[in-house]
Amino acid sequence: MKVLQINSDFRFGSTGKITGSLHDSLLQKGIDSYVCYGRPNEDIEPNTYSTISSFGSKFQHLLCNIFGDPYAFCYLSTSRVKKYIRQISPDIIHIQCINGYFVNIYQLIKWLATNNYKVVITLHAEFMYTGGCDHSYECEKWKGNCEKCAQKCKKSPLRNLKSWKIHSKLMNSFSLFHTENVRIVSVSKWLMLRAKESSIMKRFSHAYVLNGIDSFIFTKRENRLTCIPFSDNYLLFVTAMFNDNCYDNKGGKYIISIAKKLLDEKSDLKIVVVASYFNIKEKLPNNVVFLGRIKDQMSLSQLYTNASITLITSKRETYGMTVSESLMCGTPVVGFKAGAPESFALKDYSCFVDYGDIDALYDAIKLFLNKKINKDELSKIAISNYSMEKMVVDYVNIYKELGD
Repeated sequence: MKVLQINSDFRFGSTGKITGSLHDSLLQKGIDSYVCYGRPNEDIEPNTYSTISSFGSKFQHLLCNIFGDPYAFCYLSTSRVKKYIRQISPDIIHIQCINGYFVNIYQLIKWLATNNYKVVITLHAEFMYTGGCDHSYECEKWKGNCEKCAQKCKKSPLRNLKSWKIHSKLMNSFSLFHTENVRIVSVSKWLMLRAKESSIMKRFSHAYVLNGIDSFIFTKRENRLTCIPFSDNYLLFVTAMFNDNCYDNKGGKYIISIAKKLLDEKSDLKIVVVASYFNIKEKLPNNVVFLGRIKDQMSLSQLYTNASITLITSKRETYGMTVSESLMCGTPVVGFKAGAPESFALKDYSCFVDYGDIDALYDAIKLFLNKKINKDELSKIAISNYSMEKMVVDYVNIYKELGD
């Protein structure tokens, strides 16, 4: 069996790491695995192919912004993708995340449908059935059509009816040939149920496969962190950007609110924040420790292990890697109901309250602080549910089913 993954990145970024790990595992199982991706890495590996330069990707990004269509252009790199597919002649083409300015999504999808390739499409976000919105939040117009868009995305005026119609037409192109050649795979059951309700995707076969986590890295660790200037008694918040903007999806402002409540109650608890970017306008409370980006995944795993609780304050998540990572390291999770996290988190080791309800969130934190958690047991259960090995087995079963 030959499997070709197509993703915007390879080995970096959330989907790039997933693509890389799946590629490695397939090769170990004796499956011919290939990867076609956008921006090049420093080292080009065998069986992998980069289609566009960093400059080219930025230029395509600029064109998309100018003309208001984030999924168009990239004509040369798209032709390279097609050439690579013809060269390999894969049995399965696995589309991961392709909205990274390296491929013309419209051209690629239509070409795959016309040539009757067997395709697995993994939904990491909602844009493939909303026509542009990564998160539709409370809007449900995508179930029918996106006329008179309720959200009016600021990034692009086309991310409403026109974009939705194009996506609908594209997916219909599969119906004109062989619908059975397509599997729509969501990264959570919550996302799968929504995709099934979409007028664009309801005609296809659906499944869900949780994003796999490297259990060699994310597991309960015995060593203590000695280089960090705070005690083990802390709450952990891991995000891409720590932002106090009221429109920020990750909810940094709520972390600050919790920190202030802890100070008001004279608690010695600290909140440790790990984030790649920092955009806080107000002064942080002195019980918030900002560590910046943690490049060493082993150190991040140790931070999870040592924490009392990991906090999730997102408004919406189609999966939620921090939930799996924390539980695999033996640390419970407390947060807001955000869609996917509460659908797959271990019930006995997590609690999710209504979005924005700070008092309920604070009460849930206190409840779990008083619980006696067997971290070894939690880690073992979580690894069996969220490991990379489980993800690979699930995908291989889908490949075999589709290939028959």
